Amino acid sequence: MEIFLIAHILGDFYFQSQKIAQLKRKSKTDLYVHIAIYTAVFLILSLLAYCRWIECVLMTLLVGITHYLIDYSKVKVETNFRIPRIYVFFVDQLLHIFILWLAYQ
Repeated sequence: MEIFLIAHILGDFYFQSQKIAQLKRKSKTDLYVHIAIYTAVFLILSLLAYCRWIECVLMTLLVGITHYLIDYSKVKVETNFRIPRIYVFFVDQLLHIFILWLAYQ
């Protein structure tokens, strides 16, 4: 699980520039760039850590697709509802961590 959390921190924060973080709210292309980077980091670290190729690919698909769905939904919520951004951020991160936990099981 630790490797998954490290991959999440690297992909969602470290390798995501401030520019991409802002642009992905307005452009699906920038959201796709973020998802591609996140997914690549997740796949590389999970392969280096312990899993077999097919298991890593399946977990990475699950994590990558759900990461896209969560981030896309986050953009829609921030755009259409007057919810403080910090609350949306925490729910977003909790959902990502929950998915990582499911993938780890």
